[in-house]
Amino acid sequence: MEPQVLSEWAFSLDIRKNNLEERRATALDTTLNITWQRTSDPSAIPVTSSLPIPRIQIPSSEPRVLARSQFSDTIASLIHVDYVLENPTMHFLTFELAMEASEDFGFSGPKLRTLHLLPMSRQTVRYNLLSSVEGDWITPNLKVTDRYFNKTLKVQATEGMRMDKKGVGIWVPGEEKEKEDGKDKEGKV
Repeated sequence: MEPQVLSEWAFSLDIRKNNLEERRATALDTTLNITWQRTSDPSAIPVTSSLPIPRIQIPSSEPRVLARSQFSDTIASLIHVDYVLENPTMHFLTFELAMEASEDFGFSGPKLRTLHLLPMSRQTVRYNLLSSVEGDWITPNLKVTDRYFNKTLKVQATEGMRMDKKGVGIWVPGEEKEKEDGKDKEGKV
């Protein structure tokens, strides 16, 4: 390597856990050892310098739940909420799903349900929410529990949604938004 020249080195890591039941997050601590010597002095002794590398987080292959929402084209206050359950493991998993009732919306779909996921698969569960509020956030609370490990999975929000302490939030526009949309539609026609 020439002095003052940046060089890029690509590498890959093959990682295998000793125990497949181990579900904790894993990190890799490494150090880069560079052995060098000056070319101008052939009798110089090689020097080794150690550079710490920031911790590399190894993603775990744990199941997850993603939420996405879209508004109905036909009914103004109807929201379709899809929950995508992913099983990236090599195990057959069973989940218990429970949708909690709310004063802010009514929902159609099973209140309690059991879902079986094959290894390396995903499945979508849809709930239709009819909002009773406008111009505010609603927070549908779907509780997903891994039956074998008795672990509750946290639902993760996707684009257009928010995440807070209560869970995944969906913005329900008010009358002002509908009036603006109506003006836009009228102006375009």
